[in-house]
Amino acid sequence: MHTDVWDDKGNPIRNTPGNVVCTDSFPSQSRGFYGDENSELFIKTYFKKYGMNVWSHGDLVLIENDGYWFHLGRADDLINRRGVKFDPERFSASILEWKGVPSIKDAVVVGIPDENLENRIAVFIVCDEKSDTGVLRKKLSEHVKAEYNSQATIDNLYVVSGIPRKNASKTSFSLIRNIFC
Repeated sequence: MHTDVWDDKGNPIRNTPGNVVCTDSFPSQSRGFYGDENSELFIKTYFKKYGMNVWSHGDLVLIENDGYWFHLGRADDLINRRGVKFDPERFSASILEWKGVPSIKDAVVVGIPDENLENRIAVFIVCDEKSDTGVLRKKLSEHVKAEYNSQATIDNLYVVSGIPRKNASKTSFSLIRNIFC
């Protein structure tokens, strides 16, 4: 199996997040989806981005110069805002590290499509007590800029009673976008 990490233009990259690709067929490679008679969905899912000879399954990975691979999540969960890409897991983790009041028990960050920004950044939090969301959004934005990325800004902050999870407590970013946005 020949694998690599490519940027959106199809160039191999290192030390930068990119798409996992398989540049040769492999024994366990699927030949299609059940019920997809013309293979339209199959082709759209795996071959649309780089063409019919390159399998791209949507995982975001970083390969360091020493050859170590780091899986960063699904490429479609990445938040792209004016060309700056934010990993929602790391963004959420920086919010959970906040030591202010109210204490935050859970958090998830999603990108909401926006014509002007590419994505608005929406943060959903579970708190132990009520707080003014305007003030809290400003404080959390300052914290995230200092701890995660200086260009990170929280556009919308929602205090919710719980965050929906899939099995094994994994966050489904698309599910959260569909429910709340």
